[in-house]
Amino acid sequence: MIKHPADVPTIDELQRGGIIGSVELVDSVDTSDSPWYMGEKGFVLRDPKPWSFIPLKGRLGFFDVPAGVLP
Repeated sequence: MIKHPADVPTIDELQRGGIIGSVELVDSVDTSDSPWYMGEKGFVLRDPKPWSFIPLKGRLGFFDVPAGVLP
């Protein structure tokens, strides 16, 4: 199997179903010049903090994380 030059893991090697960090949500916008903006709304985020992988089943939308799961 050919590896990406940046040594990105293959899809079978990726950990899924967990939290990899946190970010502060500071605003919601209706327009933006960012190439990452798409759809009707966008979130403005700041202060990203990477974490070691924490297994946790996700849900659609915002949800509370059970006590004791996060560092």
